[in-house]
Amino acid sequence: MARAKPDGYTVGFINVPGFVFIPMYKQASYKTDDVRIIARVVDDPAVLMVRSDAKFRTIPAILEALKKDPGSLSFATSGRGTSGHQALLKIESAANVKGTDIAFKGAGEFKSALIGGHVDFAIASVGEYLAGYGDMKTITPVVVMNPTRVSAIPDVPTIYEAGLKVRVTSERAIAGPKALPDDIANRFQQAIKDTIADPAFVATVKNDAAVLAYMPGAEFTKSLEVIREELKPLVAAMK
Repeated sequence: MARAKPDGYTVGFINVPGFVFIPMYKQASYKTDDVRIIARVVDDPAVLMVRSDAKFRTIPAILEALKKDPGSLSFATSGRGTSGHQALLKIESAANVKGTDIAFKGAGEFKSALIGGHVDFAIASVGEYLAGYGDMKTITPVVVMNPTRVSAIPDVPTIYEAGLKVRVTSERAIAGPKALPDDIANRFQQAIKDTIADPAFVATVKNDAAVLAYMPGAEFTKSLEVIREELKPLVAAMK
């Protein structure tokens, strides 16, 4: 995408925070300024999940257990450096505890591990929870890692309510080559804004409708600098 001709015929998706975080701790084939962000389309907070019959089902109980016995509880994530793994690292840093990260290839892969009790917890996004677990009585969402509650799961408390200011979300944006002309980028941006506001489109995306969140490209580009600063303390944990 970054190397494509900037004629508007080649665009793609970027996934934040991974898009920002990967070049911070290892050699990557791109830099974040290699692309022009057209518009953000998704803001999908992380959610901590547990089996409904688990011994520890609240943040205070989880933290107390980890303080008494560091590493005693396991957390399934979609792999090192992903938003789920970052969520665990941020919780560990904020609460001065240590959990055990169990890396999987994706949320679909660790679903059976959580249901089967092979891991104590799993960290996914709200969209993934709604798509894969929302109607399951065997799985309970503990907290969303967002300052405010999420309208799609309003009964699930935020981790802020438990006293931990840990915000982790998967944001997805459409981007193109860095040299994409303003007129093309602006036409794309307006089309994306109109599409996300279209009830017919919203009806087709089902569970993802809850996490649709338009933001203009220039504004989202600026927000990446804030995200980069938030991620700097995690870099050492990746080495």
